[in-house]
Amino acid sequence: QRFKWNRKVLPSSGQITEARVAENRPGAFIKQGRKLDIDFGAEGNKYYATNYWQFPDGIYYEGCSDANVTKEMLVTSCVNATQAANQAEFSREKQDSKLHQRVLWRLIKEICSTKHCDFWLERGAALRITVDQQAMVCLLGFIWFIVK
Repeated sequence: QRFKWNRKVLPSSGQITEARVAENRPGAFIKQGRKLDIDFGAEGNKYYATNYWQFPDGIYYEGCSDANVTKEMLVTSCVNATQAANQAEFSREKQDSKLHQRVLWRLIKEICSTKHCDFWLERGAALRITVDQQAMVCLLGFIWFIVK
């Protein structure tokens, strides 16, 4: 079965308990066993290809409650919430722990950077209109000045 980014797969009854409880916590990892297409560098790619099932393929995070939130603020708060919610994952001791941590951090940053707020699209359109209106007013003023 092939997974798509935005399609939610319903967990089987065995998966519900842990996945459902963790799902509502900001920064909680979502692990559905998907392999994401991210470049970790030669060594990281090899490690990820072998161990991708241990890594999250999503992060539960809704950071759009503040109307003034920017993309940078959303990504930063997503990364911070993820770090806070998964302390055990970051403090885990393994022989390949440095590589594991590097891959995990890159993965978290990539997943967080895909988050977006729907109202950004609306605001973007409104911003373009106001800039166009200002340009038009200046242009009309300039033409009026030349004609006078």
